[in-house]
Amino acid sequence: MKKLELFRFLMEGPTREVQQFLKDNGVELRKSEIKKLREVFQNAQASWLFTGIPESVIKKAESIVGAERVQQFLKQIQ
Repeated sequence: MKKLELFRFLMEGPTREVQQFLKDNGVELRKSEIKKLREVFQNAQASWLFTGIPESVIKKAESIVGAERVQQFLKQIQ
């Protein structure tokens, strides 16, 4: 799956399917955490695929699920 398609799936796919996909790839998140992360990443820009996700966005995500799980999540989309 291409990065953009994967990111779109993570943002818009059925929460249960996203949760299972992440679990299968070593990232365990509750449905409520996935929904909160979607809010943080809702203003994502395609340029982030090339420049990286801004540190301020990463910090917001870390405040929701912790630094370790954010890094695991980011590995899936980078």
